[in-house]
Amino acid sequence: MNRYLSTMPDWMVNAKCQVDPYLRVAFANGFVDYDNRALQGKGLIPFTIELANTDADTFIAFKKALKKSQSFCDEIYLQDKSGYVTCHLSKQGMEILHSMKEVKRVELGMPLQVQRGKARSKGLVTSANSPVESVVVSDGILLIGVIDNGCPFAHEAFRDVTGGTRVLSIWDQDIRPDFDTNGPPQGFSYGRYVPRKKLNVMMNAARAANGVINENVCYENAGYDIMRLAQSHGSHTLGLAGGMFSYPALNEQSAVKVGKTKLVDLAAKSDLVFVQLPRQVVQAPTRGSITMHVLNGLRHIVACAGKNVQTIVAVVDYGSDLGPHDAGSMFEKAVDQLVDEVKKSGRSLVVLFPVGNGRQDRRHAGVTNTATATQHLSIWMPPSNEVAVFSEIWFQKPITSVEIAMATPTELIASASKVKLGQTQCIENFGYSVAVIDVSLDSGTGQACVLIRIAPTRYSEAKYPSAEDGRWPLSIKSDSQEEVHMYLMGAVINFGAYKRSKKTHLIPDDTQLDAVSIDTLHTTIGAGCGNKVFMLGSYQKWNLKPTKYSGRGPRRGGVDPNKGPEYLVVGEEGQTLHGIRGIGNRSGATFRLVGTSTAPPQAARVYQQFINLNQQKNSANAKPIPSKLIVDKLDSGSGYLP
Repeated sequence: MNRYLSTMPDWMVNAKCQVDPYLRVAFANGFVDYDNRALQGKGLIPFTIELANTDADTFIAFKKALKKSQSFCDEIYLQDKSGYVTCHLSKQGMEILHSMKEVKRVELGMPLQVQRGKARSKGLVTSANSPVESVVVSDGILLIGVIDNGCPFAHEAFRDVTGGTRVLSIWDQDIRPDFDTNGPPQGFSYGRYVPRKKLNVMMNAARAANGVINENVCYENAGYDIMRLAQSHGSHTLGLAGGMFSYPALNEQSAVKVGKTKLVDLAAKSDLVFVQLPRQVVQAPTRGSITMHVLNGLRHIVACAGKNVQTIVAVVDYGSDLGPHDAGSMFEKAVDQLVDEVKKSGRSLVVLFPVGNGRQDRRHAGVTNTATATQHLSIWMPPSNEVAVFSEIWFQKPITSVEIAMATPTELIASASKVKLGQTQCIENFGYSVAVIDVSLDSGTGQACVLIRIAPTRYSEAKYPSAEDGRWPLSIKSDSQEEVHMYLMGAVINFGAYKRSKKTHLIPDDTQLDAVSIDTLHTTIGAGCGNKVFMLGSYQKWNLKPTKYSGRGPRRGGVDPNKGPEYLVVGEEGQTLHGIRGIGNRSGATFRLVGTSTAPPQAARVYQQFINLNQQKNSANAKPIPSKLIVDKLDSGSGYLP
């Protein structure tokens, strides 16, 4: 193995804005982790950008620079004068924008390449090659949005009185999306938007003379590939949040007693907006890629709310373990801003996140740091990892001295060169980077952040050398006197996606068990740590204890640094009742799902019940979950929401 300090392009070294460490690492290893098809020709790379100001001059200069570089911006949020803009940039656009005083910082939103992902024969769908579709808005008083994977729009649980679908629209964000018609939704520059009118045409084409819809034929003719499966994560989530059931999971678990008849309530009558995350994001959720697509998904859901909509409930059932976990990331600030913008319009936006399933997955380490001692731990890389694994080390306060060293499983950590603040070092094998360490100031807070990337230990092609499997030792030293937090990417934890690196985990050094704490922190997902969103965990109804998989926190910094989920929602894992029952991709099909993904849609459904009963009290400091449903308290202060 060879080591070298990476040489960045001059425009990146001299950038006027803060440069994303993920972008530096991508340049250091030649973008080998990403879909290189997006880099060819006029391929555009997705970014989230924070502008220095929101005045007219800043936006004019920004738009001119985009036009000059033939890049595309999600126009709707320039019009709203948001300080957080999502763009698809050319390489020229990257260089131009990094030299602009109007740009404060950037974050790479490019999904990782999935090794065994199904090849997509369909071409790229962007606003450059497909007409932008006008967005249809809801005229109801409640709008339910779900950001997930797989929407069974023809299912009987989502039909209205006319036999059509209640799904107002589906936005497939994949750069090579499903369905065979349409372009991006109005205001955005990628993916495919399918409104209700066209969904109903697809359903009617598969409807027999007696009115029965052949859902298999419907989804096949639509070109909706994920619906070939019998079950999907999205079907379960959408069903719990807004479906009409003969025997819903809520009948078994909820404090809202509705009996065994069809559930007729506001949620069962409301319009549903579905945002489908890109395949690569679902299968390998790095921080910048998933947060960009979730942010745009939330913005799209808000854009679908007509003038009569009073409440928008958005369920986000995917997240990343990475991030500062302190409400300080661009994504968290942008979502908080979006909640405030909606509130100014006289309506409310309720955003619900799952706390994550990483309670016992050993992906969060707390390191007791001192200026004189070097702490040691390791990253375990199993032989079957098929995506690059990223890890972030966050220092809580500004520091001036950081030294990070990492060795391969066959090297000694004592002989590994140290990477210092402001440096990016690569570990090379046969001319390709198998690992990168980047140490920089990030997140606009002055905090030091260490980003570590280790290549897959198994490639489906022989094009690149794999990283060694085994224990990668790591040493940490700085002048910080605060506890240092390290987060490791768990590539896939959700139903319906390949578990490509779930067994990757952190290991403490045997001689430093007092200095390095792993497993006892039960980290929450970073994306849900904003101050104005709600994070939900799971508990076992049968013994009133938290489920073994549900993360509990803590969050770093923010309003309440030690707070985990705001509420716990039933996530049954008893032997006689394993998981929450929900619907499959076809009418009549049911299955049970275990994980905190079941918490947000259940909470959304209960919240909607109380809106319907006019029992929700408005308060500037109140949580949107009715206090009447809190029946017990945990030591952490979280409330049970049965």
